[in-house]
Amino acid sequence: MAAIVVFGAGYIGERLARELPGAVLSRADVTRKTDVLEALHSARADAVINAAGKTGRPNVDWCESHQAETYRANVTGALLVADACAETGAYLLHLGSGCIYYGPSPSPGGWLE
Repeated sequence: MAAIVVFGAGYIGERLARELPGAVLSRADVTRKTDVLEALHSARADAVINAAGKTGRPNVDWCESHQAETYRANVTGALLVADACAETGAYLLHLGSGCIYYGPSPSPGGWLE
C-alpha cells in the first residue's frame, strides 16, 4: 500500500486523510522546506496531497488584507511542497479551493476553473 501524506488540516485535508486508508495528516509548515521534507521522510511518502493554504478567517476577505501571508502559503508553500516531492520522488496532487487569484477577473463572468 502506498504511503500518503496529506498537507493541510482544513476541511479538505482532514476529510481526505480520514477517508484514505493509512494516510498521514501532516500539520507541517509548508512554507518551510525542512518541515515538509521531514514529514515526507518520516512517513516514507510515495504520494502527497497538498491541500494546505490560507483561506481567510473569519472569511476570504482576510486574504485581501493579508496578501503576503496568503502568497507565502498558497504560492511559495505549494512550490516548496512540489520541490520536496521532486526531491524525494513522491507523486504530488495539489488541490486549491480559493485565494489563489489576484487582480481583476479576465472575463466579465469572473474567475473560472
